[in-house]
Amino acid sequence: MVESVSRKSKTRWLQLTFASFACFLTIALPLDDGTNAYASLTDPTSPPPKIFSDWQSLLKSSLTISKASPAVIKQLTDTRHPRYFNNCFQGRVSSSNFKKLTPCHFGDVSSKTKVVLMGDSFAGEWTPALDKLGKSMHFEVVANVRFSCSFLNIAVKSGPAAPLDSGCLSFNKAAVAYANSLNPSLVVLSQNLYRTRSDGSSLDPGGSTYARAITTSISQIHAQAKVMFFGFAFASSDPKICLSRNLTSVQNCSTPLTTSFSESWFANFSNAAKAGGAYPVGLSSLSCTTSFCPSIVGGQLVHQDQGHFMQGFALESAPVLGQLIGCASSKFTTSNVLKFLLQVPTTSAASWCAAYSERLGQP
Repeated sequence: MVESVSRKSKTRWLQLTFASFACFLTIALPLDDGTNAYASLTDPTSPPPKIFSDWQSLLKSSLTISKASPAVIKQLTDTRHPRYFNNCFQGRVSSSNFKKLTPCHFGDVSSKTKVVLMGDSFAGEWTPALDKLGKSMHFEVVANVRFSCSFLNIAVKSGPAAPLDSGCLSFNKAAVAYANSLNPSLVVLSQNLYRTRSDGSSLDPGGSTYARAITTSISQIHAQAKVMFFGFAFASSDPKICLSRNLTSVQNCSTPLTTSFSESWFANFSNAAKAGGAYPVGLSSLSCTTSFCPSIVGGQLVHQDQGHFMQGFALESAPVLGQLIGCASSKFTTSNVLKFLLQVPTTSAASWCAAYSERLGQP
């Protein structure tokens, strides 16, 4: 069972988290006027909990300031690239080399409550956020991450010209067995969008083959609760190049939500995840309003490159990420960690979670 967290410590943690909101940067773009076609996807009948609501307000405000701060400029020129990479994560390989798992441990490593993270770099990028949540709410995060290795049960590549990681399927088999051995309270799965088969032919993310692969892979995992992330927002251009050229007009580097949004793909992913026994968690609302995805939020660069999020942004958004994962508590009632992540009484958030659960990557 999750170790108890005092109301005082929880309150203090949330206060510290939102204290950083006071020094956010924003970008000069017209605010959403409600006429956008995607606005209806984020207009639930029940008001969202305060943490999510405050975060959405921050995102909207991030579309009203044009000048990059000295702190952001420093991030742009930082050659150390402060991101989520961890030395124990496995890198992309082009051979069959796979010797053993190298589990990475985050959060409260002394806790008996286990949360397992599985996938590629699009799973690894959330370790800062899950580490923060685990330390605050007293659960351990055990991550088995292999870059450019999909958790699908079919051999795929990250692109037509990319090398094939022939050790990927062996890694996934071992990672599933390891996760099952822990009897985890929660398993979180996340991965990039793979559109190329091992032989170089195309794979349709909206097709039945893709859906079956998601469903089969997830169904092999046994846990008290399972969630799958989808609905990421990709930057339309390299943020470091774009922002460096637009230091006084950073709004030019924001990305229209339509650039990443695909109803057919998201519906396919969501339905496939549910068929495999997982709760689909769409994440576009972590970095986008209903119209635009700002390049700077809360004084943090959002993207490290066009696809991956910065470590600082992941840390800033941790409470919201936890709340979105916590919505799975409506389905997995025996997983106590989900109730902590939701951060509000389940009864008061149930209708909001239900209203957002079908909003195609826009919870």
